Amino acid sequence: MLNFEELTKRTIDICDKYDELNQTKRGVIWNEQQLMAGFIGNVGDLAKTMMAKHGLRAMNNVDTKLAHELSG
Repeated sequence: MLNFEELTKRTIDICDKYDELNQTKRGVIWNEQQLMAGFIGNVGDLAKTMMAKHGLRAMNNVDTKLAHELSG
């Protein structure tokens, strides 16, 4: 299990990689507002997929979509 310092370093490394990807592909680095909007969108997608997994929402290929949401 990672300790807090290791988790913080890993988080910063991942953020730096996303900055590099966004700069290369889109020509922009996301600011805090854009990062939060993206995070909220991802949480919403996960929530919808979990609802479908539990029969509360219709969705095709639920297990595949759930695997995608949890891996990204």
